[in-house]
Amino acid sequence: MTTALSAHFSAAELEQTAAIGRIEHAQDLKIRAAPRMAKGTIGYATREGVETEEHMLDLERRGRRQFAPLLGRIHAARTIAAAELAATDHGHAWTDSQREATRGLLLSPASVTAIQGHAGTAKTTTVIATYARAAREQGLTVRALAPTATAAELLGQAIDAEPLTVARMLLGQAGDIERGREAWIVDEASMLSARDSEALLSQAREADARVILVGDVRQLGSVEAGRAFGQLQEHGMGTHVLDQIVRQTNTHTREAVEAILAGEAARAFEAIDRGGGRIVDQEDDALRYAAIARDYARLSPADRERTLVLDPTREGRQRLTDAIRAELVRDGTLGAEAIVATTLEPLGLTRAEASDAASYAPGQIVTFRRGSREQRLSRGRAYRVESIDADMGTVSLATPQGKSVAWSPARWGGDQAEAFVEVEQELRTGDRIQFTRNNRRAGRLNGHTASVVGIDPQRSGIIIEREDGKQETLDLSRLADRHIRPGWVRTIHSAQGATADRVMAHLESFRANTVDAPAVYVAISRARDAVALYTDSRASLTEALGLRDGAQIGAIDEVRQEMAVAFAT
Repeated sequence: MTTALSAHFSAAELEQTAAIGRIEHAQDLKIRAAPRMAKGTIGYATREGVETEEHMLDLERRGRRQFAPLLGRIHAARTIAAAELAATDHGHAWTDSQREATRGLLLSPASVTAIQGHAGTAKTTTVIATYARAAREQGLTVRALAPTATAAELLGQAIDAEPLTVARMLLGQAGDIERGREAWIVDEASMLSARDSEALLSQAREADARVILVGDVRQLGSVEAGRAFGQLQEHGMGTHVLDQIVRQTNTHTREAVEAILAGEAARAFEAIDRGGGRIVDQEDDALRYAAIARDYARLSPADRERTLVLDPTREGRQRLTDAIRAELVRDGTLGAEAIVATTLEPLGLTRAEASDAASYAPGQIVTFRRGSREQRLSRGRAYRVESIDADMGTVSLATPQGKSVAWSPARWGGDQAEAFVEVEQELRTGDRIQFTRNNRRAGRLNGHTASVVGIDPQRSGIIIEREDGKQETLDLSRLADRHIRPGWVRTIHSAQGATADRVMAHLESFRANTVDAPAVYVAISRARDAVALYTDSRASLTEALGLRDGAQIGAIDEVRQEMAVAFAT
């Protein structure tokens, strides 16, 4: 609230209680119910947010009987039987929910249909893969979409389709779209914002395309405003549920996942104690980080490759990375020769922040997805922030040639800008790095990892081996090659959709904004076999998870019309 008011009013006006009334009137803000953890406070929704969500729901509702079913009943039954038989030949039996969900998709007349599947229900390799194959046999072009490049690639591999991020789809980078002959399958749909969901459904309506949304409302939601996947389900979208978990080979780990889903943290932790892994309760921060690093370093190289180390925050990820690397240097995993690289870490500004000159600081690097002749700014070029004038709303940018450009992000480019901060990071042979930005020309995807197999100090570079086995040299003096970070630890949010034999998750009970029921559910459910949880207080974490349900709220959820009554109370 303070941030919103500060953006519109002077310090003197902030002292006046009428200020909130003016901003409410000017922007048509509506009072809404606050999420569970914020009970007793007043929340607000913008008119734009309300209109976006209402239009999104209307698009789905109008398309409920838009198409003839993809297959007839007999053809659908034969298709499912063939898919089941093929899976059995490979040692995988279908569940009843997989069978029913596939039948539901093949027989649906709706333009938008959903698969609501818990983590580890094999929804992609069974239901979605079968639907995609049937759609292609009917002459449809099948597209694999997801909010992130990594998730899109995994989906594309599973259903044999060209991967595409939702952002690129909305930018018109999908190539030719054949009206009435397309099926768009969208994975990790819970991570889509209301704005992007509405835009995607609008685009599908124009293309007369079928949309299959795949996700889990119990996992982490969108970073931007809205909870579109949950809203669509609640308002009647045809949804087929997969609730039989098959990922976990360890019955105790599976019980822990099921208990977290049921909101029973204590039972989940007891299942881990009985054989699903272990829980380390250590109040001292330094000792806890050291324990995680030591336990990881004790794993064999092969076991490390099959282990995910997770922390919910960027700061925790870096601190844990430093601890792990220190252990790996000590045991000789990381080589003696080192290079200090100046890498670029994304600032992750919101749309509003990126359009505000006050969000930038001297020394930061800014690039643009699109250029502007009027602003004298070029696409893809790196500009360094020299100074800012918050009152005038301008940012002084230095070109690579040293010339200054006055940029007004509110007038142009706020929605096209990406801002980065330079971070010095030591790298050694044996290190693991993670790419932090898509570079399709070089074959690198955000979130993918590579191993450092050599140091080239003369060229300020490192020789890496990617996941596909290809080797290349990164020139760390070049902008395009500096979008990397150490890859030993991932945030829980970035790990959604990943699977590993083991998970080691750092969960501090006091982190109210990042350690909640969905985060712990995602962390535990990544593991096929065992999970190790490290916390400052098991008792406090158990209590906190009973309160922090991670509930998001939409602009039209619980909107209250009686503003005068609310303000009076």
